[in-house]
Amino acid sequence: WDLAEDELLRYQFFQAFDELMQACENRFSWLGSEHQYVTVKSNKDKIIAFERGDLFFVFNFHPSASYTDYQIGLSWNEPMRTVMDSDEARFGGQARLDHGHTNVFQPMAGVDGRPSSIKMYLPS
Repeated sequence: WDLAEDELLRYQFFQAFDELMQACENRFSWLGSEHQYVTVKSNKDKIIAFERGDLFFVFNFHPSASYTDYQIGLSWNEPMRTVMDSDEARFGGQARLDHGHTNVFQPMAGVDGRPSSIKMYLPS
């Protein structure tokens, strides 16, 4: 853990992200959930989106492409909100998104074989 304490290195951001991941597991218990579904795995866009428990995860691994209004299918037909965002400043990101109850993603018609969907901004 010495690496996370060295301010010249970026490990402090990884430690903060890991701590929040652990807190999310404690609150939502998603790791042991039987509900698992991969909605998107796009090698072209470098996007992975999946449902696990009551949570929906979306990852943009593209090194330079951000996506505006990226539509992703999901099983829940209810407003969704961001719980974690790796682009937050506390994780070394550029803080390009609003979070919490004020930034709700409204459900839309289904896509990708899922009954509902949302559109999201996915920063690179």
